[in-house]
Amino acid sequence: MISYTSKVNADFIARRDYLANNRYNSPQRGNRTLNQVMVNCDCEYAEHHISTLDLGHTLQPHIEYDTNHAEHGRCEFKHVPKSGMVYISKWCQAQDFDTFVFWRFVQRDWSRPLIDGDMVTYKILEYKSKEEVVANIKNEVYYEHIHSQ
Repeated sequence: MISYTSKVNADFIARRDYLANNRYNSPQRGNRTLNQVMVNCDCEYAEHHISTLDLGHTLQPHIEYDTNHAEHGRCEFKHVPKSGMVYISKWCQAQDFDTFVFWRFVQRDWSRPLIDGDMVTYKILEYKSKEEVVANIKNEVYYEHIHSQ
């Protein structure tokens, strides 16, 4: 597992706020408050940050997948919660990409959204082919990420 530590910047916050406001004003909101939607959208951090490093990831402006990578192809980043059960919507399963990138925040304060200047650490847990992940989905939308830590 590879870890990265970085400072949250205004570019990420602007992107997160744009996504959060769109989701808050849509049926995706459910019963969640704007702060809860923002915390959920903070799970876009790894793809945003890693694309600023010289690691081969290029952030994509569309919603079908997150980055392009020379070795791993079209990548979709998914945050792995402590339960290990990663939600992968039917819509995501139907998109055209090559690889899931599973990652996790390290010691994240989940009580509030990230703010400009926060220091965060995250780990890339693994790259796994979309075919393998989708073939092992449980209950239609959950992938059980099992990885030694």
